[in-house]
Amino acid sequence: MSKEKIRKHRLSRNKSLPAVVIVTLLMMFGYFYMAQIVLGCGLSI
Repeated sequence: MSKEKIRKHRLSRNKSLPAVVIVTLLMMFGYFYMAQIVLGCGLSI
């Protein structure tokens, strides 16, 4: 039983790493484009 739990934990930990990287990259691009839109609107006013 303990070996199965360790295996499941290792798999879940390995699967979460790509998800964290993808979410981080999406947030970085989202903030970058949001800053461009805010600056563009601010400069046009």
